[in-house]
Amino acid sequence: MRIDWEEDADERLAQRMQRGEDLAFVTLTTRYWSLVHRICSNLLPSAAEARDATEAIFLAMLRTPGSSSPASDASLRTALLQTAVREALSRRRAASTRGQGPLDAFLPRFDREGRLAWEGPGGSIAGFAFSTQDLRERIRRALRGLHELDHAAFVLHEVEGLSADDAGAVLGIPAEGVRRRTHHASLMLTGFFGAAFDAPMRA
Repeated sequence: MRIDWEEDADERLAQRMQRGEDLAFVTLTTRYWSLVHRICSNLLPSAAEARDATEAIFLAMLRTPGSSSPASDASLRTALLQTAVREALSRRRAASTRGQGPLDAFLPRFDREGRLAWEGPGGSIAGFAFSTQDLRERIRRALRGLHELDHAAFVLHEVEGLSADDAGAVLGIPAEGVRRRTHHASLMLTGFFGAAFDAPMRA
């Protein structure tokens, strides 16, 4: 009987891969390479590190087929994304000494009347003239300044568009925790870039 590999379910492909069927591995890699690479790219400080992490994830899946096998209540896609986030965050920690400092100082502040009173650390970090390349690097540095779970939640939920429930399943936290961490990350990034572009946040 002919097998339609393109339409075959992930779990069946994983079972065939564990039995040594190379075409099943190729199909899963083709299906998920772009998604895994995007997540690694958004969690790691350089394109080279993202490429290395993505290759390591799929090579591990090839050498140890059970390494990305889902738990009984998770899909293979969720298990693979869990592996991707775990690998990227591990590499992110190793590079943390080279990264942007914490962005907590860029959270919005409120005056005694409850009005938004923006002031960046030390008053301002305005005055940059950004090139496209410089802006891209500053965005990467800003993302590295987020707490790692805020960073991962922001990438999965806000950038990749996973539902809060799906992102929570990947990160092992409740959906409400995903929404809270994404909101927290958004506030810090808005404050950081508002100050960088000399655009104070206003109520």
